[in-house]
Amino acid sequence: MLKNNCKGATLVEMLVVIAMLGITAPIIYTIFIGGLNNFARGCNFIDQQHDIQDVIRQVRHDVQDAKTVEMWMTGDVAAKGEEKLSSVSFTMNLPGEPDEKKEWKFEDDALQLRIINNGIAGEFVKAVDNVDVAKSYFEYYEDGDVKQLILHILPKRNDRIVNKAGNVQSEIITEYSVRYKSIEKHY
Repeated sequence: MLKNNCKGATLVEMLVVIAMLGITAPIIYTIFIGGLNNFARGCNFIDQQHDIQDVIRQVRHDVQDAKTVEMWMTGDVAAKGEEKLSSVSFTMNLPGEPDEKKEWKFEDDALQLRIINNGIAGEFVKAVDNVDVAKSYFEYYEDGDVKQLILHILPKRNDRIVNKAGNVQSEIITEYSVRYKSIEKHY
């Protein structure tokens, strides 16, 4: 007597498995791509924040070390009703050391920095890239004893990611006191 002991899958079972894979594969793919976009958006946001914080820290050190703050006015009105600055420079002259000047300006979609030692100017280098220069600027505010240099900076929208909500949405404003600094304005 022969036993018919065939263990295997029938055609109907195979069709059911293929249909289930066809239904679940797009769902799994969508979840996977969404996770990648969320990760990219988070990294983009963190990178933008880190770059801006680094520049804010650099400008703060320059303001603290400066003896003289030179400002070049644009003639445009800024947020507090004062004039926008096309560039700002800080002169550091410590006793026994050569004069050093650091000049900051917004240009070519970046906040740029140039160091000038003993009157020899270096090239402008990008301190932070991908800046919306139409909405980023320095401002000088003076009211009685209050003298402030205000930095307005807005990173450009990053189009490398699908969901644009991962970009910094509003300008970052930082105020620096220049009350005890020598101020020179150039028009």
